[in-house]
Amino acid sequence: MRLGTTLKKYDELLQLAYDGSSGPEPWKAFVECFRDVLEARDASIVIQQVPGDNALPRENRYLLVTSDTSPHLTREYLDSVMEANIVMALPQPQPTTIRDILPDELFLGSRLYQDFLEPVDIKHLMGMDIYRSDSLCIKLSVERSGSQEAFSEDDKAIFRMIAPHLQRALRFRSEVDGGLQLQTFYEHILDKMEVGVLLLDEQGKVISSNGSARALLKQGSCLKIANGRLVTVEPSDCGRLRDAFNLAASASKTQCRAQPGVCIGLRNGDDGSVIEAVVKPYLGEEFATRGNRPSVAVFLHANQPSGAPVDSEILTDVYGFTRKEAAVAALIGAGHSLNQVADDLSVSVNTVKTHLRGIYEKTGFHRQSQVVALLSNSSVKLL
Repeated sequence: MRLGTTLKKYDELLQLAYDGSSGPEPWKAFVECFRDVLEARDASIVIQQVPGDNALPRENRYLLVTSDTSPHLTREYLDSVMEANIVMALPQPQPTTIRDILPDELFLGSRLYQDFLEPVDIKHLMGMDIYRSDSLCIKLSVERSGSQEAFSEDDKAIFRMIAPHLQRALRFRSEVDGGLQLQTFYEHILDKMEVGVLLLDEQGKVISSNGSARALLKQGSCLKIANGRLVTVEPSDCGRLRDAFNLAASASKTQCRAQPGVCIGLRNGDDGSVIEAVVKPYLGEEFATRGNRPSVAVFLHANQPSGAPVDSEILTDVYGFTRKEAAVAALIGAGHSLNQVADDLSVSVNTVKTHLRGIYEKTGFHRQSQVVALLSNSSVKLL
């Protein structure tokens, strides 16, 4: 179906666009209908956090709503596709095909095509930005197989007719419902995270949380909700959480992007170990400017691979390590052996072991492997 689409089908597509955020799978029915209208192999909406200094881990930066139900769409596959997809980083204010962006020989020789698209018989791509800011991109795209014809000017015209309605649908839901419909949509992103996430309003009341955060709150070992507000279990941690929240809320109110947030260590009342919490300002999009809008985001238990050492100064603040203990802990958390740590710090292995005993005492652990797991997965990397 092209520009000769029936009024009934066009009306159905518009209705699905405006109703999309309220369904159990937001905009799923819309992308399926859009795929049929354009006679495409697949249609999708991608919501992606634009990478930056304070970006989330790669696997937590995007959400894909697609009409494709193929078994190859595993999380690992999608992560790799998103990394290879150069189009996501390019502004597309108008509908453009991949060949509008890249010469045919470059596209067909690219990693995106050879490793991911050709094996599943995808050859033609077209997309358009529904929304783009410094921190967020929402893109509508369609795909066709090699046996189908390339996208035409008529197909682009359909994009131009539909895209403004999808844009208005996002704004309309935000204005009418105080951002709650769009917030519901973003909660689908939060629930895919292996990081515990809570969104708080400017009064410290919990607006939403994902599954990992709810599981931690249910344990009641370090954080709980009292009168709707997030509070610490241990009275000694109360002041630090309050100070971190006030700093983040102030930065959120002024939309100060220079404030990355604060990491604090919360004492686990069950076993004495330290649980990390990163408290960051919520620098919201224009879609969520009214109503009960998030002001502060709290991240718990970031699940990230080992790599570069954690900033030792932050470890000193969070765990109360001495400077030497923090230096040892940072290297151990990055996967270094005791011998490598000794070489890096120009000290003996016995000195490293002495500092390690201090680390055990302050983290509540008794084995090096536990310290490695704690620090290699440290949420201070979110700062």
